[in-house]
Amino acid sequence: MSTTPRTQKGSATREKILRQSRKILIERGYGKLVMREVAEFCGMKLGNLQYYFPSHDALVRAIIEAETQQDLAVASRVLQKHEDPEKRLRGVVNELLTRWRGDSGIVFSTMYLLVLHDKAYRAIYNDTYARYYKLVEGVIEQVSPEQTTQERATRARLLCALIDGVAYQTDVGRRADFLARVEDQAYKIALGDLPH
Repeated sequence: MSTTPRTQKGSATREKILRQSRKILIERGYGKLVMREVAEFCGMKLGNLQYYFPSHDALVRAIIEAETQQDLAVASRVLQKHEDPEKRLRGVVNELLTRWRGDSGIVFSTMYLLVLHDKAYRAIYNDTYARYYKLVEGVIEQVSPEQTTQERATRARLLCALIDGVAYQTDVGRRADFLARVEDQAYKIALGDLPH
């Protein structure tokens, strides 16, 4: 568990550590995210870093949480931007696709691997996706209020699975065309007939 700073300077330091750690994770990989090196990159001693993040796991969990918060903030801005429910749905799908095909996908790929071997990360994964599912279910409900709660839940999970899978596709031809096709499929999953 990380320590929540009580001062503005402490909050700024914590954010600096998270930014630098995220950068290392994305550019160099999980194996290169070493506490001592993070401290050096941030211009501090290891003990000072450990005040904010007592362990490597605490730091990685904080990176994942910050990434989730950022994704949800971006999706919330999309929801506020559009009045039309269909534009809201398409906007959220587009933003998540874009983010999960980029750096967010790398952060979440790290989480997926850790989930396989660590119960604590499984809990983080479940909490993270519960928030995404809730967001997507809410947007689906706005577009198609006649769906049952169970239908919306199933569609939200399928839609998130599709977006997750896209992050791992590398040989897709023209990226823009591929993402447009995925967005169309996501829209069909959200609103179309589900297989029985």
